[in-house]
Amino acid sequence: MFKKSFLTIILFNLIISSAPADTNVMHAAWQNLEYLDFRNSTIAFEKILKNTPKGSDDWQEATLGLAVSLHQQQPDKEKEKIRAGKLYEEVIKSSNGKEIQATALLLRGKLDQYIDYFGDKEDFEGAIGYYKRIIKDWPDSICADQAALYMAQCFNFSMDKTRTEKGIKELKQWLKFHPNTPYASTEWLCIAQAYRMPLKDLSASIESTKNAVKAGLPEGAKVDSIYWQVASMAEHIGNNSVAKDFYARIITEDPRSQYGYMAQQRIIKMGFEAPPLIDPFK
Repeated sequence: MFKKSFLTIILFNLIISSAPADTNVMHAAWQNLEYLDFRNSTIAFEKILKNTPKGSDDWQEATLGLAVSLHQQQPDKEKEKIRAGKLYEEVIKSSNGKEIQATALLLRGKLDQYIDYFGDKEDFEGAIGYYKRIIKDWPDSICADQAALYMAQCFNFSMDKTRTEKGIKELKQWLKFHPNTPYASTEWLCIAQAYRMPLKDLSASIESTKNAVKAGLPEGAKVDSIYWQVASMAEHIGNNSVAKDFYARIITEDPRSQYGYMAQQRIIKMGFEAPPLIDPFK
């Protein structure tokens, strides 16, 4: 299951902003979805579709909204996820040349990528197919960046070294030609994780994480955990200089981190002078 609020807000920004100002019913339906009220958004989009010509812009928008509502409804039910997939496909087939197609392709890929209900299975190949189509047909859309990241995840989740190396190569190629993407840090973290497991190339994992830090870690990221992982890997392979630097950054950049005392002790054990800890009672 993917982050509901994240993709819901993206959808809201993509679709509701283009809706006519007098389309109050459509606006209310998307607002229910933005608030994660999937039950009422389902009802609202169903009503809109009953009175909307098939194939029209409003029909495509309402079909996408209904698909998202069913995709995200809890508890997960097989029939709702299957119907959501069919609705995404309807939007994809009817929207050539319209950016809503990229959104539908992205979400259809997510439906294949993750397990949603008991007995469901990942279909990484199916998901990769949808993501590749976005990158090919909609390279400048907001969805293309996410498609590049999710495609790499699919390769990595297979835990197959050959496929993981392919995923890393394709994501690095994307970053090479899109250096200013807002997802650069997240994409470098994905590459770092792949190098760490299953490839077990700790040096490459460390360098990739450094690139993620340089790009600016995502808002809400557990910075101290990321620094601890880098420092631990560096210490494990004998790169004490990098280890000391990242242990120290935990103490200085996140002084109330649960890793602070352990980081200080690791620095001292390596023979370096450690930054002082803050007084937690001040």
